[in-house]
Amino acid sequence: MTGMHIHKRPSWKPDEWGPSQLSRLTPARRRIALSLLRDYNIDETARDTYLSAYTVKTHLCRIRRDLRARDRTHLVAALYETGFAFPSWAHQKVNVTYMRAVFDAPFNLIDTPFDPGQVNLLHDREIRTIKLVTQGLTNHAIAKLEYIEEDSVKSRLKEIRNKLNLKNRHYFSVFAYESGLEHVELTLTRSSNRPAPAGRGTLPISK
Repeated sequence: MTGMHIHKRPSWKPDEWGPSQLSRLTPARRRIALSLLRDYNIDETARDTYLSAYTVKTHLCRIRRDLRARDRTHLVAALYETGFAFPSWAHQKVNVTYMRAVFDAPFNLIDTPFDPGQVNLLHDREIRTIKLVTQGLTNHAIAKLEYIEEDSVKSRLKEIRNKLNLKNRHYFSVFAYESGLEHVELTLTRSSNRPAPAGRGTLPISK
């Protein structure tokens, strides 16, 4: 056909993400990255890191360039993918930010969509564990709540990952949403370029 132009948008997640990108981050840029999780603006980040606002802007541009992240949300997700060691207080924030990045991506970050029916393969204890993971709890915290050893939590998580073919902890959250589990304490609206499942326009709020 004449005049027809087919343009394939690139996937949001660059193949180059990895530890090599993380090694490019200086200590100052790592501090700036953590400030992002507190939802600090440029001036607040400057005060938090003892840098000028201009320097913070320059660092942010270079961090995004090095990690090929198009905005702050994708930057946090990129940091997670590269193995950035987030402190314990940041786990839930990273979890929610990662989900937002996944749902706003031009293409789903997950190669194969989840089958909601897979939730029927899970035992009650495994469903409880998924809910706790999506709330950002560490293995140690989950062990206390479940009255089991931390090694037992790790074994349980491994079994769930193998059963559902989940890549990492944050994919637990994506699975929980796609399968309709009530799990997240924050409402997030899906991007208009990805249709929500029937009857579900936002992430559910757990009480």
